[in-house]
Amino acid sequence: MLGLSNRYSGIVFALVTACGLGAITTLAKIYYHDGGNAITLMLLRFCVSTLVFGALLLVRRDRFKVSQAQRLPLLLIGLLWSGGMISYLLAVESLSVSLAVLIFYSYPLLVLAYSIINGRVKATPFLIALFIAAFAGLYLALSGSEIRVAINGVLLAAMAACGAAFTFVCGARRY
Repeated sequence: MLGLSNRYSGIVFALVTACGLGAITTLAKIYYHDGGNAITLMLLRFCVSTLVFGALLLVRRDRFKVSQAQRLPLLLIGLLWSGGMISYLLAVESLSVSLAVLIFYSYPLLVLAYSIINGRVKATPFLIALFIAAFAGLYLALSGSEIRVAINGVLLAAMAACGAAFTFVCGARRY
């Protein structure tokens, strides 16, 4: 990427992605306030990310190659992730932003539980404490605002968390 080594370009991409993900919920709420909805926002996000990804491929003079064996799993993971994100954006329409974020970002705990149950990760006290501390920090950072609760929003946010967890679990497998 523009003269950077693979290691540093990966770090840059991770930081840019983290900033983008961190802004999604607040920007979605602003978009809804101005009359938008979750489906049009998801379509807009898809179009923008496709253009950015295509531009990166052009800049790198690279091709997007996926083997025949990986096409169906990749398509299914993409559909599942999109469904989870639509559920999340719909949840933000009816919940306070902080509650939607808190419910959605429980997905790392779900991935950890799955990984422990399947023996992929050893359940050390340090690892469990680390995940709980991260989630508690998220709770503390988000708990100061007014909470608006709607059962459909809670269910949609929980579905989004499960979809994200499933996406990460399945995406980690080698096809």
